[in-house]
Amino acid sequence: MGLIFSLCKPKNRRPPPELIPFSQFLKLPSKALRIVLHELDAHHIFELSQVSAELAALINPAHHTFDHIEVNISKEKKSISFYNNWQKDRPLTFNFTSKRAVFNRTVKFGDLRLPMKYDPKTRYHCSTDIYEECLQPCLDFFATIFSCRGGIAVVNMDECTMRVRQHTDHPIFKNNLVAKLSGNINPNEHVSLQSSIFPEYVLLEGIIVEFYFSIPLFDLTQIFDLNRVCIMDARWVTFGYVMGANFTRLMLSNTKWDVETVNQFISRWFRDGRWPHLERFELHFTPDSHGCFNPTILGSGSYPKKWNHRRSSLDSTRRRYYVMDCHRDPYLLDTKNDLDVTRGDGKIATIVNSPRAFLFLVWPDPPVEHKYRIETEPIIHNF
Repeated sequence: MGLIFSLCKPKNRRPPPELIPFSQFLKLPSKALRIVLHELDAHHIFELSQVSAELAALINPAHHTFDHIEVNISKEKKSISFYNNWQKDRPLTFNFTSKRAVFNRTVKFGDLRLPMKYDPKTRYHCSTDIYEECLQPCLDFFATIFSCRGGIAVVNMDECTMRVRQHTDHPIFKNNLVAKLSGNINPNEHVSLQSSIFPEYVLLEGIIVEFYFSIPLFDLTQIFDLNRVCIMDARWVTFGYVMGANFTRLMLSNTKWDVETVNQFISRWFRDGRWPHLERFELHFTPDSHGCFNPTILGSGSYPKKWNHRRSSLDSTRRRYYVMDCHRDPYLLDTKNDLDVTRGDGKIATIVNSPRAFLFLVWPDPPVEHKYRIETEPIIHNF
């Protein structure tokens, strides 16, 4: 007779579970059964799904929601992990390896069967030589027991990306997938590289580029049109490239922009109405850079002004806390001491300035409210 974990304690305490017969579990009233399933933590939900297909069908993925799923397809690591923002506990992780080891059980991902072992420190380890081909059945199965608000795909560009393309629109990502690209690129293969990513990657919510970006390899208009763009080595990104882009959220790290260039960016937004969809622009400077904001006249005799909180109730958009809706670990940034720029059309942007970072935050209309944790300083490289 099948056995199943009983739920005697709340999921945040995680005691050693007792076992009750599977047949008795199914005899529970439907309301009690839903309560029990809702209280199980993710680890026990997965174990429950392995007992039988009949029991797995009772799991409602909407009751077990993660902030995002991370699919790692790199040389160093092949894994699927489930995260919640700001969590201190380890994520629920499934590692996939081709190394020979002792696997003491078989795990079921729908019709797919893989040898597996469980390590309390690093979670689940599955054995396979064809991880990329296992992605589809694994994602299909996880979508039946878990729900995710978004996803991150960590991809090595020096490996085959063709098999990754078919997963960008998988329902488990909720049309909210960010691709994190790393590795080395052969310039002689830029044509196949371009076709292997686009147009499928226009389905993406955003892209993080971790390698040195060579301009001929990509059509920049396609990349900057994404809702979220982060370039970790942005030494090549001049003001001219930014002027020609139409971006929403853009982070440039290790940039060499100087004071004059930063002021030029603000002036073009203020005077010419550039970047109509802009929500957030971030510069993270190199250690030898002297980039920062200099509050010079921006045009029409207007200086950036400190926010007057006493008049905030009269303003429909400006608030004390700006919603940094990062894909991972979002937060509220306290901007009470920062400078504001008000454009002729009423748009308000706040300038957050420090020796190592510059943030240009445009306030949405109507305002967006979220109950995230509050930070007094911007979190560097939080995308």
